[in-house]
Amino acid sequence: MPIETLPKFDNYIEVKDIKRFRITKTPLYTESEIVDKMRREGIGRLSTYAIILETLFKRKYIGSSQYKKKVFPLKKGIDAYNTLIKELEKYAQKLKSKSEELVDELRKIITVEGTRTLEKEMDLIETGKIEYRNVLEKMYNVLEKMYNALKIIMKDLRKYYFSVLIPSISKQEKTS
Repeated sequence: MPIETLPKFDNYIEVKDIKRFRITKTPLYTESEIVDKMRREGIGRLSTYAIILETLFKRKYIGSSQYKKKVFPLKKGIDAYNTLIKELEKYAQKLKSKSEELVDELRKIITVEGTRTLEKEMDLIETGKIEYRNVLEKMYNVLEKMYNALKIIMKDLRKYYFSVLIPSISKQEKTS
């Protein structure tokens, strides 16, 4: 019922605060639907589905509606997601200046596909079909390359700040 047409409650109920919520066109899921989707996507394991959701609720990244128990993102969750995407894109751009291959590797690690691949490798390790050391070594090598590239980029940025940017700001402040 639209807010403008609320009935008069006369002495029975006092309306203190009316909150408006924007309804998203994105479909909302119940907890069990989320677990089903995670299972189909190959994200997480049977033993971690409930823990993942519990953690998201506890940290107030998501909430659940009382009606139909649909799960929805809270402001903190949306902000965390947007910050994560922004920061990862920033690092991807920095890595791109050194190597397009490193950008591809970063995106492989952080995507659903990357998670799915790692889950499959963990299953293969569990069944003894591949050695865990090989998986760890592959991950280590990729992360080490990224780390070393970012370390060089940050060193170059530090040089720029201290040798160019800060002195030019200091000169401008002295002449003002």
